[in-house]
Amino acid sequence: MATSIDDLKTTMDMMAQQLAGVQDLAKQFEKMMTMTLDKLNDLEAWRSIAETSMGSMMQQSKETMMRLRQLETLTQSGSVADYQAQFEKLAHEILLYNPAYDYVYFVKRFLAGLKEEIRAPIALHRPRDVETVSALALLQEEELSAAKHKPFGRGFTKGLARATTEKVGAGGQGLSRLKCRLRCSQLQLSTNSVHNKKEKDKYSCFDQSTSYLHVQSLRDFPTEKLSGEVVVVRLDSSLILGHLGPCTSSLERALLTIKYLCKARAKVVIATSWDTIFQSDNPVIESVGSFAEYLSSLLQVEVIPVDGEPGLTSFKQEEWAQNSIILFENLVNFRGEVANCKDFSQKLASGATIFVNDSFSLSHKILASTVGITCFCYASLAGFHFEEELMQLIKITDTTRRPYIAIIGGSNFLRKAPALQMLTSLCDGLFFVGKLSFQIMNGLGMTVPSQFIERNAVKEVLQIIQVARDRNVPIYYPTDLWCLKNDGSKTLGVISSNGQLAGWTPVDIGPSTLEKISSIIPSYEKILWIGPTNYDLTETFSVGGTQLGEILEKATDSCDVVLVGSAACKEIKRKTDSSSQYTEFQNATVVWEFLKGRILPGIAALDKCYPYRIPWSTVFCEPTLPLVVDIGSGNGLFLFQMAKSCESSNFLGLEMNEKLVIRCLQGMASDEKRNLYFVSTNATSTFRSIVSSYPGQLTLVTIQCPNPDFNKEQNRWRMVRRMLVEAVVDLLHTNGQVYLQSDVESVLLVMKEQFLSYSKGQLVTDGDGDHRIDNPFGVVSDWERHVLARGAPMYRTMLKKI
Repeated sequence: MATSIDDLKTTMDMMAQQLAGVQDLAKQFEKMMTMTLDKLNDLEAWRSIAETSMGSMMQQSKETMMRLRQLETLTQSGSVADYQAQFEKLAHEILLYNPAYDYVYFVKRFLAGLKEEIRAPIALHRPRDVETVSALALLQEEELSAAKHKPFGRGFTKGLARATTEKVGAGGQGLSRLKCRLRCSQLQLSTNSVHNKKEKDKYSCFDQSTSYLHVQSLRDFPTEKLSGEVVVVRLDSSLILGHLGPCTSSLERALLTIKYLCKARAKVVIATSWDTIFQSDNPVIESVGSFAEYLSSLLQVEVIPVDGEPGLTSFKQEEWAQNSIILFENLVNFRGEVANCKDFSQKLASGATIFVNDSFSLSHKILASTVGITCFCYASLAGFHFEEELMQLIKITDTTRRPYIAIIGGSNFLRKAPALQMLTSLCDGLFFVGKLSFQIMNGLGMTVPSQFIERNAVKEVLQIIQVARDRNVPIYYPTDLWCLKNDGSKTLGVISSNGQLAGWTPVDIGPSTLEKISSIIPSYEKILWIGPTNYDLTETFSVGGTQLGEILEKATDSCDVVLVGSAACKEIKRKTDSSSQYTEFQNATVVWEFLKGRILPGIAALDKCYPYRIPWSTVFCEPTLPLVVDIGSGNGLFLFQMAKSCESSNFLGLEMNEKLVIRCLQGMASDEKRNLYFVSTNATSTFRSIVSSYPGQLTLVTIQCPNPDFNKEQNRWRMVRRMLVEAVVDLLHTNGQVYLQSDVESVLLVMKEQFLSYSKGQLVTDGDGDHRIDNPFGVVSDWERHVLARGAPMYRTMLKKI
């Protein structure tokens, strides 16, 4: 008997060595040996237990090794999105069997599988987590696609450098927000209509490249949730100090944001910055104390300045009187602001739960006070001024009012080429002034002095001219110029643009050019003026800009006028005190970056909302039936079965993966019952905006087996956040239920704890609280079926609203 037992132990030791590389299974083996020691006297019983246990463990080992081999050989053959989906699926399954693998391994594997032209530039930036490397891969793919299909495409080097900073600077939360893709597809009534491209385009709500622009605003945030909360407001000091002239409407909106928060009984903290060099003669900014006094006079509320490093840790709470406002020190004085330092961002947000960005002019920058801070607040919203400016920015590309002409000035054609390409594809007329006009004139074959030509932009110029010709878009340029004689006499003269400019320096557009502009303006319904008209970019000679301002001021009565840049805004304001007749953007950089198709990090960091109201009467046959929402619906198999078995309810699936949603919509196109629908969205931030318009009652919300987050082990399945919980609880009908399920018990416990904690007593456990309850629906999800098939348990709980 002893020999037989020794033989068995030897065999088991050999098998244990085979499992040595699989940490979790080795622990199971040790546990099994301990539990079966009492069976050693019964050799047959011990052998049976050992064989059963080892068979199960070996099967798991084989599964793990198979997934590892698949991951090691996985390469990108199609799009980055397809490769990412395959990679995440395999990584998720590997972590289920063995959670020992860290994010470094997954980052290396993800990089190794990418195509060479995508991998090489990304590797230079040394991404530290899967989320970052996947976001950069998507960006690189977009850049390569743009370079291939768009004639104005630039190389990836500079584009990625900027985009990388924007993406990575936003932190993990900002990145996940930037990956969010929103889509609202109307339900088609036949299979043919689903595959009909024309119908698909008709019902596509918006271009995905600008989906990040639809953000949650303070206006739509529940007022009652502001009471007692510490809210950090990023204020635009230029609106307060008015160094560009009076900004009445913008200033009123900025002040309204703060007054609105105070009225809602929120504890307001203001973070802002101002230039101490260009405004050194302004007594308001001598110190944070003087700025606080000026703010107090505008708001009629006490503003308490905080000297030193921003943050509430050193501020005495007892000094925070009711309705008083805290003002942090000038952020320009801290390096962490421009560096988007994580520690500095955390100090800015210390004690705060909500962030409100009202500094739209900084949207193109990556700052701790506009991007980094959002990682430490559960809600990041747009203030009233920010919201209005964003709406106006989107309207620049709106072509409902046509014909549409753009008057484009300034210099540096190469840097602005992507934006100029965008305007060429949008507008019905282009009038180039300033140094940009010389590049166009040269491209059209006119004689231009060599010192005025950007030789590295010739290719881009010719491409834009070709696009304009293909679209029959007229291109205008100056017919004459005000010029300054080079002999030092400061003599001014008007010279034809196709004449000899030797001995003269162009300074501004001439009278004939202005007459031409005046003659063609009445033919257009919408006008965009972006960039200065003069050539030396100084204000010494600004005759052309002044007269152009007069022309456009008269045109505001009959058409929409959009002014971009301080030069354009100043010229119009000299003629009129009212800004209601036109749309203005003091900071031209934000608009140029937007027209280039770049991601504006200050906007991308904010929470997203669903921008469209779903037509429930079209989506469902009976839109007043009780609604069941499955968050993270995946391939939709669970909802397909639920919709068939329960026709007395409507079912809505919310899923981030757009391809899965399209597949689900196509799969249900021939279903005449129409009690099922899918939307591609990030439910964490858009659940409220989607479900709040439903005419019936929300009776059930399900969250099943959330996908892992590879960056941090403790957050691998982090899906439930405060914003989502509050939205679900607010919209859930009394006695409505929340069903939570996971194949990892700790994940279920965390989700349950968050729902019970953030619901503030409105949710209770429905039943005895056991986490091993049977599936209450009789319908299993795809992943649940997979888990049960390998003999693993599922952990479930049901919560009820009281």
